[in-house]
Amino acid sequence: MSLEKPFKYLAKEQLQFYSENLRNSEGLFVDKKNISDGNSKGFSLVDKDGKFKFSDQAFMMDAYLLYSYYNEPDQISDEFIKFSYEILEMFKDYKAALYDLSFNENVQIFLSLNIFYKYSSNLDAKELILDLGDLLISKFQEKDYYLDSIDDCALFSICLMEAYKHTEMITFKEMAKDITEKLISLYDADKNIFIKLGDKKESKYSCLDVNAYLLSLIIYSNQENKVTELKPIISGIYRKFFVNGGLLTSWPEAPTLDEIERYKKLSLRSDDMLDETYFRMPILPTPKSTGLAPIFIKNLSYSKRKDSLSTNRTSFDSNKNMFNFFLIIYFLKDMVEDFMEFTPSLDSNLPLNSRSINKVKLNSDKGSINKNALSNVDNENPINLSTPNSSEFINKKINPITLTTEEYTNFEESEAKYINILKKTNNINLSTKNNISKANPSFKNKKYKKNKAQHLHNNKKV
Repeated sequence: MSLEKPFKYLAKEQLQFYSENLRNSEGLFVDKKNISDGNSKGFSLVDKDGKFKFSDQAFMMDAYLLYSYYNEPDQISDEFIKFSYEILEMFKDYKAALYDLSFNENVQIFLSLNIFYKYSSNLDAKELILDLGDLLISKFQEKDYYLDSIDDCALFSICLMEAYKHTEMITFKEMAKDITEKLISLYDADKNIFIKLGDKKESKYSCLDVNAYLLSLIIYSNQENKVTELKPIISGIYRKFFVNGGLLTSWPEAPTLDEIERYKKLSLRSDDMLDETYFRMPILPTPKSTGLAPIFIKNLSYSKRKDSLSTNRTSFDSNKNMFNFFLIIYFLKDMVEDFMEFTPSLDSNLPLNSRSINKVKLNSDKGSINKNALSNVDNENPINLSTPNSSEFINKKINPITLTTEEYTNFEESEAKYINILKKTNNINLSTKNNISKANPSFKNKKYKKNKAQHLHNNKKV
């Protein structure tokens, strides 16, 4: 049974829920906590600490864009993509605010902008990539991040490789090469581990340290034609942390011989069957044997004297796990699809500005995020903005993304479809929390219990 439909349904439900319940009164996505009774069937969410992170806004921007990309026929996709572009406008208008954020926060924004550009080919996103890339290179040269931030170094090198593909800026490619070669130099071939320079007797490796390091080498080896050269290092790190080190609490069982996932092209043909080791090593524990879901543990401790990895207790960090799984899926899915010999759909590699979903003109007539709210950014990254007083965040028209008529065999039919879509969406604005559900009648009778803490601004007029 294909999981495509349930996954898409869950993604849509989550995005609906986030827009309605996880934004503050200014329209910014924030962390919230549930203050309702544990026995209650509903929920009552309140702002956790009054702070917000720019990186959270950036990843939500990607989430709404990607749903639209993969679900073009869905009526709500037009509203999701407009919402995504409203968030992009925020980054355009408040680009100067990014200069005061931490290196880690900006690297994550840099990543999300590259994702956005990959699926939209939007020139504003490309300009932001260029500006933020230059800023991050300058910041990186001011401090030795190799001492205590291996994960930031590795993720930055990955982002620079992506940025080079999108901008062809040779500076990005050269910097990515310098960082990755430095990371490679930290590898101890005798112990199959990368050395953390700031540690002496014992080192701590977070799951993000390991995954970002491994991903940076895999991506670099493919882009620089160094697969053979770097294969021993990649294999060594994999065996050290994944197979023998206990980085995951368990490993899912391999598909059975009756399941199509066990075969290339999902063919069920014997000559396409893959060995079990393609899915898991036999010595790895399963969820059934451990009673634990397959998740990344928070940290591993490495004893240099004993040359062994251990963990004091199995602790779970949901943020790190979701981010790790996202990075693995996003950067390795193309390799997996090639290996499995999947046939892509005709428009699967086209950016959104080449697909019919963008026949809808993107514009925003009303503000959705209060400018004053931007002073409430995370205290680790305080910012000061001198902006005109205004209750509106977005007040500019977003330039439409054009579609070439050559992609359609019948222009008149597509034009008529375009007019019908405009009729449906012209009077729908995604600037308030509730309007996403209004765009799709199927959500009219949703069972979600409204967040009591937000009822005052749920009734705001737009």
